[in-house]
Amino acid sequence: PFKSGVVFLPMVLALIATAIPAGRIIVPRLGARGTLPLGLAVLTGSFLIFSRMTTESTYEHVALPGLIVFGMGLGLTMPVTFNSGTRGVDAKRTGLASAILSAAQQIGGSFGVALMTSYATQHAQDYVTDHAAQVRAEAMEAMMRAQALPQSPAGKQIIETLKAQLVDRAQIEAYSGGFSMMAWILAGAATETSCLPRSRAPTPRSSSGWDASARPWPPPWTGWGARCWPWRPILRPCASGPAASPWWRPTPRTWRPSSSWAP
Repeated sequence: PFKSGVVFLPMVLALIATAIPAGRIIVPRLGARGTLPLGLAVLTGSFLIFSRMTTESTYEHVALPGLIVFGMGLGLTMPVTFNSGTRGVDAKRTGLASAILSAAQQIGGSFGVALMTSYATQHAQDYVTDHAAQVRAEAMEAMMRAQALPQSPAGKQIIETLKAQLVDRAQIEAYSGGFSMMAWILAGAATETSCLPRSRAPTPRSSSGWDASARPWPPPWTGWGARCWPWRPILRPCASGPAASPWWRPTPRTWRPSSSWAP
């Protein structure tokens, strides 16, 4: 267990090293529409690295660079995902939105593991079926060279060795095919997210249901003079306060925006 945790440590370090500058620099500059496809593209590269593994591959040649790139991809996608999922949510419901995102992440991971497991199992079975005749021929040739019968101890050892090699190759081929499939899925997701149209902000409405986009320019002020402006778009706005000039008399008051535009 300790060794398994150590081999995954580079992924965690890469995630931390990428998530901090991604949330402070990359996301404010590129936005969600630019950062999310970038993170998915990096994840695609990590799965392409994993798909190159063979029975002769080592941890330093395939697993280590793949884990580092995978951690960088997670560091790019996770901040923008949680930022976009909680943006615009009321402060009282931010915790609920974060919990929903975490639950969706766990459910998606479960579906991903189930999909990968099903694909890898079927791919391994197909590989064994396709190479069974070749392994039998290799076993017969090895026993002929050793002058051993299939029931003899030497023949059984040869058969077991070739079976173990076939199972190892089938597992590696299944993992490689699963990683290739995930790379194609993530590449499609990156392309799709980069082509999404820019969403428009919702139109603000007052408590009475009046569309704020239909208001004339400049917007009204709050106070006494704000009541006459929406219904007098031709005249200039009135000065605020009951002691100011009437609504039909222009005033040189400088316009200042207000946080509450009420008709």
